[in-house]
Amino acid sequence: MGKELNVYVIDDDSMSVHVVKYAFKKINFPCEITSFPLASEALEFLLNNPSTIPDLILLDINMPIMNAWEFLDKYLENKLDERKTKLVILSTSVFDRDKDKVKYYPQVSEFFEKPLDIKKAQLLVDKYFTPTSK
Repeated sequence: MGKELNVYVIDDDSMSVHVVKYAFKKINFPCEITSFPLASEALEFLLNNPSTIPDLILLDINMPIMNAWEFLDKYLENKLDERKTKLVILSTSVFDRDKDKVKYYPQVSEFFEKPLDIKKAQLLVDKYFTPTSK
């Protein structure tokens, strides 16, 4: 992996953001992490900066103002999915309805329960960001 990748963490829990940063640092994943405490802020940023394309978005489900499902609907409505960003739900939700709902969004690559530990971070990198992954 030659270049530093852009990772967006959309999560209102600052501790979760810290854990994501720690996990990627521990596995030496070269990335710049930008966090958004509100999904609406992330969406606005993406819409207003069309040349800025994250490689990975880690998205929490339950957030104030706009939840993950509302974010994904707007993301698709605005054709932001054409950017080929990997979308991963990272949530404390253990409800089957949330895990099942992900199936309605083929743009979502994975669903992980929080926290993003070192093992899950390595799995993401190996699966999507190594030279042999597609």
